[in-house]
Amino acid sequence: MVDDVCRAIAWTKTFIMQRSKEQTPLILMGHSAGAHLCAMAVVRRALSEAGLRAEEGSFLGWSCSDLSALVGLSGVYHISDHFEHEATRGVSEVSPMCGRKKNLFTTAGLADPVMGADRSLWDNNSPSKLVEDLRGEEGLRLSRCLPPVLLLHGTDDVVVPVSSSFRFFSALKRIQHSSCKLRYLAGCDHGLGIYEDTGGASKFWAEVIAQDVLMASKR
Repeated sequence: MVDDVCRAIAWTKTFIMQRSKEQTPLILMGHSAGAHLCAMAVVRRALSEAGLRAEEGSFLGWSCSDLSALVGLSGVYHISDHFEHEATRGVSEVSPMCGRKKNLFTTAGLADPVMGADRSLWDNNSPSKLVEDLRGEEGLRLSRCLPPVLLLHGTDDVVVPVSSSFRFFSALKRIQHSSCKLRYLAGCDHGLGIYEDTGGASKFWAEVIAQDVLMASKR
């Protein structure tokens, strides 16, 4: 699925170049698992551009410099952390990350865990861990390749805890990525108030998020 995100970025870049003579901001944004996929695409591409990881195929049709910003909404950025959180909620048995063959997703053709049965490999699919593993000059090289990053998370999110965004944000700050921001949205749940018909509150948070996204793209 990360490859699908990369292909979408490359296609959008080509589409914009064919139809616009002016530079158009290209913002990559995802929610929840979508935020995870977007972050994985950007971190892996940046690692490749920094000479720290070899990538091919769908990763070659675009560059991190093509992106005005990466925006993550209520994102999952560390797979093991999230699986442990699901266990505390009592939903790990039906998680698509579950190593058991019999779970809710078996009938949907997803009998195998989406991140692989070997949990030691989950770190390879965790943006937070990929960044945390870098030391010294390697971290600085990655930082120079990354686009501006904006992370938004509701304080009342029980599906993905705010600690997920905080850990990713902390990892980015540790490698001295200067253009990254974490914003907590008070009283918002996993949907951040923009997916529910909640009237004024929904409109308010939608406007807040839109303003934050635009500011991130201008850095």
